[in-house]
Amino acid sequence: MTTPSKKSNEMNAFLEQFSKAMFEGVGRASSIAQNNCVTCKGDASSFNDELSEKEFTISGMCQTCQDEVFTEPQDEDLSFFWDETPDNS
Repeated sequence: MTTPSKKSNEMNAFLEQFSKAMFEGVGRASSIAQNNCVTCKGDASSFNDELSEKEFTISGMCQTCQDEVFTEPQDEDLSFFWDETPDNS
């Protein structure tokens, strides 16, 4: 059983309400306590490192969901974010 990270009562109330609205009625704190991912509902008991394990106590996301959210895409063409035309002013 994992303990959710400490937060103020107001923040806990907000996160519970938010997670229940976003993730089909599943609360963040109960998911963390049961080692279940709040996002995909899968097992959340194995992590790559301490930082990922700590992140689980904050967000309630398993390693796979953390990787999807926090890993930068490798194969996508993101060049549209930058204007490649020179500024000739």
